[in-house]
Amino acid sequence: MKHLYLNFRKAGKIAFGLCLLLSLLGLANQSFAQLNPLGQSYFQNQYLNNPAMAGLNSGLQVNLGFRQQWTSMPEAPMGQSFTAQYGFLDKLGFGVNIYNDKASILKGTRAMGTVAYHLPLGANGQKLSIGISAGVMNQSIDTDNLEDMSDVSVTRFNDRGMYLDGDIGLAYTGTKLTVQASVPNVRNFRNEYELNNLANTPTYFAAISYKTKINLAEDVNPLGIEPKFCYRGIDNFESIIDIGANFTFMQEKLNLVTMYHSTQNVTLGVGFRYKGLGLTALHTTKAYDVKQYAMSNFEVGLQYSFWNDK
Repeated sequence: MKHLYLNFRKAGKIAFGLCLLLSLLGLANQSFAQLNPLGQSYFQNQYLNNPAMAGLNSGLQVNLGFRQQWTSMPEAPMGQSFTAQYGFLDKLGFGVNIYNDKASILKGTRAMGTVAYHLPLGANGQKLSIGISAGVMNQSIDTDNLEDMSDVSVTRFNDRGMYLDGDIGLAYTGTKLTVQASVPNVRNFRNEYELNNLANTPTYFAAISYKTKINLAEDVNPLGIEPKFCYRGIDNFESIIDIGANFTFMQEKLNLVTMYHSTQNVTLGVGFRYKGLGLTALHTTKAYDVKQYAMSNFEVGLQYSFWNDK
């Protein structure tokens, strides 16, 4: 029992030290707009970033997410997500990915259905996966809150109505190493769907991570560490780098997440898992161009797995 306590205490000090270091880095010089995806997408629900990750494990997994940005500002951005993914026969995965957000007068809903194929590569659980999502996107401007309706571009924007959209992704997954890449919003490759008046649209995503464990006291409760490096493309903006790690304790029942973004801010989170239920809370530090107005960017995620053997 004494070894278990010392193990957990040492692990906590390591995680706290890294979190503190990355937090200080996040309080650096320049300011950029908030251009971060949902924090759950880094570790808890990677299907959000890559359709190839849908149904990677057997059984049904359902995720709910809610994010509130800039809580002290009126009409602050907020978003809700829902995903459900099901894997069976160790090769096929299906998923549903729905996201709804609202920022002042701009609102949008995106609904995707996903099919993924996971090709086994060896006896140690390695897989090469490909996933394709297809669905619809609907973005509009809330004209009820507009005083001036003379702008023709507003009418043209809303007249687009609902249109087709999709994502494609690839991934290699093993017991330790994961390498993945995806192309979201494939409609951007077609000129008739080009939206020059919308900025910050994701154009590509790539990531690599590696899981390992450290037996600090040589007992049955090791510290799990999964460092991760991400590279994201954003339309009309420079590419973004995310680097951080997920730390797991107590036989992976408790985890801490820390990610530093090249947009000069940091995401910190804590999660708890009991059997099939998982709960995550994350906070992303504010950008400096809205520092005097913004109070927080807070996100919560709920996950439940049915009939999952992992």
